[in-house]
Formats: sequence, structure tokens, C-alpha cells
Amino acid sequence: MVHYAIFGHYTTNDSPAHAGACPATGLIPSPACFGASGLAVIDGGLPAGPFPNQGNFMVTLGNAIQDRNAAPTVLNVGGTFMHELGSLG
Repeated sequence: MVHYAIFGHYTTNDSPAHAGACPATGLIPSPACFGASGLAVIDGGLPAGPFPNQGNFMVTLGNAIQDRNAAPTVLNVGGTFMHELGSLG
């Protein structure tokens, strides 16, 4: 199995107001949540990949860390990474 990990700022939206305006995609509930620390998708979901049985995930701690003027720690960055990786099965 191939995994791609993206470290970014936000997973779905940049504000609660924008989250309420987003339609459901089948992978992301409606309204899309604001402030999620990560998102994992398996087998061709968004973001799609070139290999079968591929799992992709994002670690996005913008709301949990930067927006709250907090310093990242090994626990919140590493814990979110491992949580999303573990979600892929």
C-alpha cells in the first residue's frame, strides 16, 4: 500500500462561515467541519492517487496551533500524523 501525507494549514475551510457554505462531497460531511486537525481517505477518494489500494492523508494543525498562537509539540503533530495513518487500516 502506498501512502501520501500532506502537512498543511487547514483541511477543509479557513473559517466557520466558509465551512457552512460548503456542500457535502460524500467524503466530507455537510457542513464541512472547521478546525479539523487531519483527514484520511482510502482507495481513490479525495485526494486521489495513481496507485490502487492507496491511502492519502493530511495533517492540518492551523486551527489547533497557529490560530491559537500555540507552539506545536511532538504530541500534537506526531499524534495527529499517527492517528491519520492508523485510519488507513
